[in-house]
Amino acid sequence: MDSLKVTVPHLAHDNYPTWSDRILSLLTLRECKSALTATACLPDEIAKSDKALAIIRLHVSDRWLRRLSSCRDAHDAWIMLREEHTTALAPLASSIHTKLFDTTMSSSQTVDQFVDTVEVLQSDLERLGMPLPTGTVIAHILRGLTPGLARASTHLAVSASTLTMSSLRIGLRAVAAMQAPEQERRVAMTAQRDYRDRTKSKAIGASERYLADLSSINDTKYL
Repeated sequence: MDSLKVTVPHLAHDNYPTWSDRILSLLTLRECKSALTATACLPDEIAKSDKALAIIRLHVSDRWLRRLSSCRDAHDAWIMLREEHTTALAPLASSIHTKLFDTTMSSSQTVDQFVDTVEVLQSDLERLGMPLPTGTVIAHILRGLTPGLARASTHLAVSASTLTMSSLRIGLRAVAAMQAPEQERRVAMTAQRDYRDRTKSKAIGASERYLADLSSINDTKYL
């Protein structure tokens, strides 16, 4: 087990969630993960704690190395790092939350483009260790649809609690596909109306010019 080579990037200002996951895996491999759950008292516990603390110290930047010097054991070190980073990352997570809930689907976006935008923000929150529940993200996506798509997706909203992100995509694609012919019909009707208006305008213009020319000829005739 000890011959297994494992590389864990050093703890930095923005990688705590992934760093902590990797360190937990490394401590599991080294059979000392239990040292993080309580203060060491018995000799065997103290030995595991010393081993775990050494591994943690070897995988942090110089800034955090100095902070760890005041920790009594691996448990203290782990709690300190978690609390420090949770506090430091809270404002950034709050900003991403706000951006996610302010994101709505524009008329020029496809379903996939809108869902992708929301999922990127959710991934940012996951990277910070503060993801939103999937149900919350799905409920926001359904609220953020364009009005026409939202009205046609009421059946999805009813079953939102049982949806996954994958099934939501499939459902919204189906709704958008059914709406497409109606949208195309409306575009065609608008184009036809614009054409008739332009043709009518040209006809009126030509008629007015003809009457003006005719009036001019009559005026000249009786001079």
